[in-house]
Amino acid sequence: MERFCVETKPVSSFFGQNVFDLKTENVRDLVHLLIEERKKANKLDALPEKAAAYSASVMPLMERIRNYADHLEMIVEDELWPTPKYRELLFPR
Repeated sequence: MERFCVETKPVSSFFGQNVFDLKTENVRDLVHLLIEERKKANKLDALPEKAAAYSASVMPLMERIRNYADHLEMIVEDELWPTPKYRELLFPR
């Protein structure tokens, strides 16, 4: 199976901050790591511990993945994007 890697480079500012860190990340690896962290958090019985695990481990990974998705939504043509874009959900026509 072919692996896609998003190479990050200095990019123009997006909402006042750089979209990506100046390093290479594999989005597929981030998703797999997110799944593993969710599995660990979901095994916790106490709700405060589970919430802390999600806050410390799951949410940061979700934010990193979302940065890529948000940027892709801005550069991929609407005809090629199979699902509604975030801005389309917020501001329907």
